[in-house]
Amino acid sequence: MTRRLAWVLLAAATALGLTATWVAARRDRGALPDGTGAEHAHADASAAETRVRVQLYFPSADGRLAVEPRELAGSADPSVLVARIVEGLLEGPRSERSLRPFPPEVTVGETFLAADGIAYVDLRSPAHPAPPFQGSTAELLALYSLVNSVVENVDGARSLVVLWNGRQPRTFGGHIDTSRPLLPDPSLVAS
Repeated sequence: MTRRLAWVLLAAATALGLTATWVAARRDRGALPDGTGAEHAHADASAAETRVRVQLYFPSADGRLAVEPRELAGSADPSVLVARIVEGLLEGPRSERSLRPFPPEVTVGETFLAADGIAYVDLRSPAHPAPPFQGSTAELLALYSLVNSVVENVDGARSLVVLWNGRQPRTFGGHIDTSRPLLPDPSLVAS
């Protein structure tokens, strides 16, 4: 065997090994539709059948956060539950006394709960490359509706990092420091 053929075979074997590793990783996460990922899809489907009762916090006209009980699809994966809570907030309140925390075109991107208790939430808006500027009270209530709702309802969540269009802004609209994880603030909740 020539040296050149040996290098070609080694490169092909390496590429094949990397591809197999990638496929196995995707299959383990249930991202591939073949039979070996079916048990993950089945587990997610049965988790979606369970319901979980949460307390969502919405801004209100009186400058406080109003609590609204909501029933959402449950999940054993805390990152999925974080996403469902954020989706519930983005749907808006059911009470006429409460306000939407974010404009209607805002959607939830990736969510993740790290082992250290920091939840990461990526809010997305093609209409706003940066978080929309609001008054300081409106901004405070919008952010803490998100922080309080996630941290108070997801086991293991202690703080939250908010991202906007995939980036962590230094401030969120010019008032609130979002360069660090935010802790919930129960003092903002209406009694």
